[in-house]
Amino acid sequence: MGLRQERLRYALDSIYLEPALIHHATLVSLDEDDFLLRIKGQVAIEIYHPKDFL
Repeated sequence: MGLRQERLRYALDSIYLEPALIHHATLVSLDEDDFLLRIKGQVAIEIYHPKDFL
């Protein structure tokens, strides 16, 4: 995956984070290393990677 695609994916996860925080929703993200691990434990919502459901 190119750098541009990685940045776009991170930007999209950030866009989904705000409504999830506002509505106390659960957030599922494919970007475990760069996104989930950075914010897990710092926000008051449940955050998962799809592998957590297997």
